[in-house]
Amino acid sequence: PVACLTTNHGERITDTELLVTLDTAGFQVQELNLSADEIPENCRLILTFDPQTDFVSAFGNENVALSETKKLDAFLDKSYSFMVFMDADTPHMPNLEEYLTFWGIE
Repeated sequence: PVACLTTNHGERITDTELLVTLDTAGFQVQELNLSADEIPENCRLILTFDPQTDFVSAFGNENVALSETKKLDAFLDKSYSFMVFMDADTPHMPNLEEYLTFWGIE
């Protein structure tokens, strides 16, 4: 299986031990630009680390084909996993925060 790390939001991964753990668990780790790339068929986990810019949402967006949250919806509907790591210094991101709230994460 593949574990994808999002790349198009200024993400900064500092926990390289997690990457080693994913590799040890048998995941092939690769980068994913949700706004430009399709999620690979064998991807089972998407991770976002400390994003600095907001996700593109289908809500209020004329070009739904570019919606990152729409792609995530289709991915999560297959019972796969999306992990987001944020801290107190992460900027306010209304689209991502609204999306996470929809899934019960606040």
